[in-house]
Amino acid sequence: GQNQAYSVGMLNSGQAPVILEVTETYLTFTDGAETFTARLGEQAALPGNAKSTISFPAANVPVSMAYGRHGVTVRFYGSENGAPFDTSIVLADSADVVAPADLQYVASSLMPSIVSKNSSVSFSLDLMNAGGAIVDIAPASSFITFTDGANVYTAAVDGERSDQALPGINTIWFNSVVVRDGFATGGYTPSVHMEGLENGLAFAADPVVT
Repeated sequence: GQNQAYSVGMLNSGQAPVILEVTETYLTFTDGAETFTARLGEQAALPGNAKSTISFPAANVPVSMAYGRHGVTVRFYGSENGAPFDTSIVLADSADVVAPADLQYVASSLMPSIVSKNSSVSFSLDLMNAGGAIVDIAPASSFITFTDGANVYTAAVDGERSDQALPGINTIWFNSVVVRDGFATGGYTPSVHMEGLENGLAFAADPVVT
């Protein structure tokens, strides 16, 4: 379901440059039923006797595409010395299609569960990434917070100890922050907000703490 861009490094070992046509030069892969295709989008060239990088703008990966590794084919279509040029290359690399990241709070994992006023507290909790994609956590914009209506406790993720959410269960650590003396005693359910990158694209989630 993501919009994904690709780039391919190529070596044209011939002397003549190849001028690529915009709509008929594309990168594609398929699971046999669903197909992903990213077209060139703007004119590019493969210079002679040189390496170059061809970039394909973002296109949508079909939601129903089967998970797994799929072979990638790039079609190069254009002209060489004024004559038609048309060749397809099956890349050695493959596209790995995985389930989107899905962060869920693991019940009863919040620690510590009891804290004292005017003490510096570092919370931790477990998040289950039920998807197949890794989340590279952005510590400065990922946090735990709770309030009594007048006082607010907020602590960002400790990036030294928690920099990724891998598929499966991950312990997330937060920076140590003082619980204000003015906090009313009682029980509070914190809110958790996570941000980062998933496959190089922006990711955000608010796992519900229960």
